[in-house]
Amino acid sequence: MNRLLIVSLALSLVAGAAQAQSDTSAWEPLLIPVYIDSSTPGQHGAVWRTDLWIENTGTQTLAIAPWFCALPPGVCAAPFPTSTSLAPGQSLHNLASSIFGAFPEPGRIVYLNRAASNDAAINLRVVDDSGIVVDSGTEVPVVRERNLLTAPATLTNIPLLNNRLLLRVYDISGAPSQFRVRVFSQSETPQTQPLTEVTLTAVAFDDGPFHVTPSYAEDPIEINFGPVLLAKDAAVRVEVTPMTPGSRYWAFVSATNNTTNHVTLVTPQ
Repeated sequence: MNRLLIVSLALSLVAGAAQAQSDTSAWEPLLIPVYIDSSTPGQHGAVWRTDLWIENTGTQTLAIAPWFCALPPGVCAAPFPTSTSLAPGQSLHNLASSIFGAFPEPGRIVYLNRAASNDAAINLRVVDDSGIVVDSGTEVPVVRERNLLTAPATLTNIPLLNNRLLLRVYDISGAPSQFRVRVFSQSETPQTQPLTEVTLTAVAFDDGPFHVTPSYAEDPIEINFGPVLLAKDAAVRVEVTPMTPGSRYWAFVSATNNTTNHVTLVTPQ
């Protein structure tokens, strides 16, 4: 059985299980952006991985779902209602491998039982193992459902000097979502004319009440700024406007230094 057929079978199992357990009220979605199951090579010799910790700081059991089994896709039972549990004081380091290993993963959606979700202490970092001795990585926000965005967002003071930029947009609705993105020079005076404007469509691998991947779109923000790149404080701001009704999204820009591979994140504030 080829890998694509295996993944398709696993997706069908996910959808069937989701339909069988359609009551989502007991679970809070948690968006974990940029999640990498193992590691992946990047530009300038980088070897990227993510490092995730979830701790139960409360007094009742914290459930995390779906929890993928260790067997190959197509052999495992459907992820839902499978879950793993953390007793009070217990911690989890990273997630079980997902069924989407055949494709690049833009991120992961996991679900916490609402009764204990406020007791989850979470930290996610993106780490370049090629420079781990001098840089321990960059913290990436893990976004709870209540903190997702529905209105336009502005990302300000995105650094330009010797950086490669990437705008990432995530939507947990499970359906394709469109966003208008406009990039402006960062300035003390009002800027009405964007340097560039693009419409992005975020798409996901799966849908349904318990879908496990967010809809995702990205834009490298490539603009010819000329001499402005020589200024140490040169920056841009990015406006992200949701165009699809019902969109619940999150966006940020990563600025990765071309010399050190250090990542600076700019998030909605």
